[in-house]
Amino acid sequence: MYFYNKGYADPADPYIAATYAMIAAHSLGLGCCMIGSIVPFLKSMKKLKAKYNIPAESKDGIFLVFGYPEYKFQKAVKRTFAEVNYT
Repeated sequence: MYFYNKGYADPADPYIAATYAMIAAHSLGLGCCMIGSIVPFLKSMKKLKAKYNIPAESKDGIFLVFGYPEYKFQKAVKRTFAEVNYT
């Protein structure tokens, strides 16, 4: 999934949207990973943009890939949290 802006939005907007998509994916049991290194290729390869229906006017963005994890997460690192006393 490619998150991008068209120039009138803040450059951080695609990353914010991708982060929310990652949270949603994890809640559905999917694994995901952000891939930003392909964006320079999109700038120079118009055929690649056309093949995947990415608008020509799209600016920098971020790719998010999804999949089912091969391994099940068993346990987290044990941490002690500070207590907060409201008085």
